[in-house]
Amino acid sequence: MERQAMDPERFVERLPQLCIGARMRGFPQGLDDLDVFLQSVASEIPREPVLSERWVNAAILRWLEDVGLHVEIDHVNIRRRLVDYGYLSRTRDGKRYALTDKVVDVPDSRAVIARALEERAARRAAAEAEGRTGSRSASGTTPGGA
Repeated sequence: MERQAMDPERFVERLPQLCIGARMRGFPQGLDDLDVFLQSVASEIPREPVLSERWVNAAILRWLEDVGLHVEIDHVNIRRRLVDYGYLSRTRDGKRYALTDKVVDVPDSRAVIARALEERAARRAAAEAEGRTGSRSASGTTPGGA
């Protein structure tokens, strides 16, 4: 089965909302958001023919640390969801894993999150600056009553 590309604009829009918005204590409810989430996690896992559970766990933990900044889902539950939804295959004994063709190329998750954090910081700085100048111009005086 040929892999289809995910809409990069949607991925770039939704990933920050999922990973650095409000705390995420459960998986996204919508299938589109769940796909963005799981594709991002799966992109962290190397495309090797066979991976140990330890390798997969380490990759998911790196993703949680670097991308899923506000995601409060255990790495084991994420790994299970990757298997349940067909992003990872697992041997019967649960010791070996491999990515499936369901995993598609997505924009670099770390870069997407870094850009979103920079934009968020710039918006906050602009809002703070506007708040300082806005309150000054609204009263017609400078702070201190001059």
